[in-house]
Amino acid sequence: RITYSDWLLKQIDDPDFENSQASFYDLMLHLTHEFSEKDRLYISAYMSNDKFRLNEDSTYAYRNRNASIKWKHNFSSKFYMVITGGIDDYAYEVEGSNNPKDAFTLKFGVNQVNTKADFNFAPNNKHAIDFGIQNIIYDIDPGSLQPADAASLITPNTLEKEKGTETALYLGDQFKVTDKLSLQAG
Repeated sequence: RITYSDWLLKQIDDPDFENSQASFYDLMLHLTHEFSEKDRLYISAYMSNDKFRLNEDSTYAYRNRNASIKWKHNFSSKFYMVITGGIDDYAYEVEGSNNPKDAFTLKFGVNQVNTKADFNFAPNNKHAIDFGIQNIIYDIDPGSLQPADAASLITPNTLEKEKGTETALYLGDQFKVTDKLSLQAG
């Protein structure tokens, strides 16, 4: 997907919109391959960019990119697993340039890498057990404020980057008592 908002803004005969800008695009990819009746591979990717400025005001920009790969293996008609790995990258930026003395660039970003193993066992059509493990590694850039150029009096400031890890184990059990009642625990 892509927008033509930038072109529309240029059609407005008003000096307040003369230097305005608005644009975005999204790209998506999804591939599936069946190796056998028991094994399938799924690949997904997404990318987007958004940018907006109203006349001479600040410019706001956002970027998002992610990709994942999944492998599904059926051990039997009652038991399967899905192993997933993925990456995500998000960035945000504001540029202010109305006044050269306080022109600035402000940035923020977060990246993550995730892995997951999900298992599902359904001994019959009334009972299903899900279990698995997941890990996410975060790399966070909480922000930086920089002068836009040598004429700016903005004092540079960069926050220290942070890292984090989130790990989870899970177990869930669902039992269908009747068509209108089921019990679930986890």
